[in-house]
Amino acid sequence: MKNGMIEVLRFIFSIGIIVFHAQQLYGRPIGNENFLLFGGFAIGVEFFFVVSGYFLAKAAVKRREQTFSEGEVGKISFEYVLHKYRSIFPYHFFAFIASFTTVILITKSNFFEMLQKLILAVPDFFLINLSGIVSTDVNDKEWYIAAMLFAILLLYPMLIKNYNLTSYVMIPILSLSLLGIISMTGESFSRVRDWILITYKGQLRGIAEIGCGVICYNLSDFLKSKEFTKFGKRLLFSIEIMIYVLVIFFGNLKMNTSGYYAPFVLLLTIAIAITFSEITLTKKLKGNKICVCLGALSLSLYLNQAYCLELIQTYGTSYSNTEKVIYCTGLSVICGLICKLVVDWIKKKPIHITTNHT
Repeated sequence: MKNGMIEVLRFIFSIGIIVFHAQQLYGRPIGNENFLLFGGFAIGVEFFFVVSGYFLAKAAVKRREQTFSEGEVGKISFEYVLHKYRSIFPYHFFAFIASFTTVILITKSNFFEMLQKLILAVPDFFLINLSGIVSTDVNDKEWYIAAMLFAILLLYPMLIKNYNLTSYVMIPILSLSLLGIISMTGESFSRVRDWILITYKGQLRGIAEIGCGVICYNLSDFLKSKEFTKFGKRLLFSIEIMIYVLVIFFGNLKMNTSGYYAPFVLLLTIAIAITFSEITLTKKLKGNKICVCLGALSLSLYLNQAYCLELIQTYGTSYSNTEKVIYCTGLSVICGLICKLVVDWIKKKPIHITTNHT
């Protein structure tokens, strides 16, 4: 059963990210010079990266229980990433079509301009647009998915080949080093298109924080192996909730700089590890249907926000900033829900293949 606390947080952070992006685009944040409604909620992506890293480590540990030769590591790793891509693809395809159609409508492109945009959208379609290859950037919010898949392809083979060395030594060094590089070479973690060394900041951000997710898995596994008194469990529960509250509070402050983000990534790593250990009161949410349903919407919400942002920006010029944010969030929820329902319907619909014999 799914962890209900994590699922609720997935939904909360996805909504926060949409509001954050809306205020970035519309230019007039809701709040004052110190407190902005979700003004620093790029931190929400850090939550998703760490959770993805946790599941990466969990999958690697499970795969190592099966027999395979060293020569199969590359193929096994590629097949795992391909599996992840396939699971995301239906939602990605829906959002890609909607986003591309929106771009064409808003730019009023003629046939040749549309064809040019379509060709340049190939990297977007295959989710390799964060590699530096020129693209239309049809859905720029999908950088997170592209960075996640790249990080998994990089880390998974190392994990299944030598889990202990990779997860306890190499990944901590790599993650901390990359977090330091990002912190020292830019104003904000949210500027994912800044070029650092040989790649985009978003790519390095994905590797660093998915690595933190691997550390999170090990910490969670360690906590599970220990016996805690009632006081110990209450103390861990207090730390867990305090970190989440602190992160959400930070997401509403105007401290949107790299120097603040790295410590919060590490704090999130600790809180998520405690949550996944299921030794605190939050374990009571495990399998909760409402929590699971909310969490299941988070991917659709995140992927479908881009064209909703553009539609409100283009056709909602008479609205105030607050109205734009509200309408954009509402439209993203509606489109995300439609996407989820369509994908679920397609997945349940049986596919019949008939062969004509002559």
